[in-house]
Amino acid sequence: MVKTLHHAVDERWLLDPAQFTEPMNWETVFGNRFPVEVEIGCGKGRFILSESADRPYVNFLGIERARKYLRISLDRLNRGGQSNVRMMCADAEFCLHQLIPKQSVQIFHIYFPDPWPKARHHKRRLVKPPVAQLLRDALVPGGEVRIASDHAEYFEHMVQVMEGSGSWANLEVWDTTAQSSNVRTATHFEIKFEREHRIVHRAHYQLHE
Repeated sequence: MVKTLHHAVDERWLLDPAQFTEPMNWETVFGNRFPVEVEIGCGKGRFILSESADRPYVNFLGIERARKYLRISLDRLNRGGQSNVRMMCADAEFCLHQLIPKQSVQIFHIYFPDPWPKARHHKRRLVKPPVAQLLRDALVPGGEVRIASDHAEYFEHMVQVMEGSGSWANLEVWDTTAQSSNVRTATHFEIKFEREHRIVHRAHYQLHE
């Protein structure tokens, strides 16, 4: 299901899913041929905006379903003015299935997705076998999926899904007390969990060359 925004934003950086009748052409979207990274669930934009400022020769797409958080991200982006970021208010699975070209993404970042802890809501979870396959299809050879969660049961589920989808190399899985200094760029949740002394579970998967 596609989400649409109903408030005024600077649309230079906002992509409308309805404008695409076929998978996106990254060179057309960004105006260059730089590698592309995608953050699924970019929230208030702390990670994607910091990374895009530090790495101007990488293009970033942020996907966020929640309008209120996307608006914060866009406001921050408009102040920062990075030209290597685009954002989209849409369902991630729809984007993976319909809009993101195959073998075109260097890294997917999936940090602290909603764990939907009640059993009757598990079907709403983002990371599941069909999505893992879509991630694999969208990655370039050697591309990566990086995930993090503070919810131990959901993280174990994500690991099982990713490992069950096959063809991954250089597997890393680790747990640590949340510390923003432990990661290159801390997300909003990483900083929040650091104050609460929560354990954060992380994994990096690399697709075979």
